[in-house]
Amino acid sequence: AKCVKLTYAEAKMSQGAMEDYLAEEIAADIGEAMAKDVVTAISTDAQQATAGAKEFTTMANLLAKAEHATSPVIYCNAANYYALMGAVDANGQPIFRDGVAIGAQVKIDSAVTSGFICLDPKKFVLNVVQDVIVESDKDIKEHVIVVSGYARAQGCMRDNKAASKVAALIAG
Repeated sequence: AKCVKLTYAEAKMSQGAMEDYLAEEIAADIGEAMAKDVVTAISTDAQQATAGAKEFTTMANLLAKAEHATSPVIYCNAANYYALMGAVDANGQPIFRDGVAIGAQVKIDSAVTSGFICLDPKKFVLNVVQDVIVESDKDIKEHVIVVSGYARAQGCMRDNKAASKVAALIAG
């Protein structure tokens, strides 16, 4: 849940534009919070891969632990994404080409705060109990208009062998 308070004067000056803007911002904040919850759920369910001495070994271990992932996708934050772009195998060949590393798509996701998560997205189930709703109400005691958003969802891996996680790379 997220909320923003506007004074009566702010609300009158903005007409509907401010409320529309706040509704979009609140929905985006809720979406980011849900993404963090999804990453936490996946991290909890995922097989823990062993970090190797080089990026190639780490990524190979990561993919091997997600043995039931038929369409693996590797998610990482921007810093790890760019570190992976420069990673090479034992022969000095890049392991990252055209958005793919060792047969898995690689995507940037700011919800993944450290390391890498590899999973088959089709094997993650998200049960949305309440879609995002944004409402406004007056608080007569404080003389403000409260714009609030709410969503409720919970998810987990249907098959925890379809996901793996490496906490961080060990440069080699």
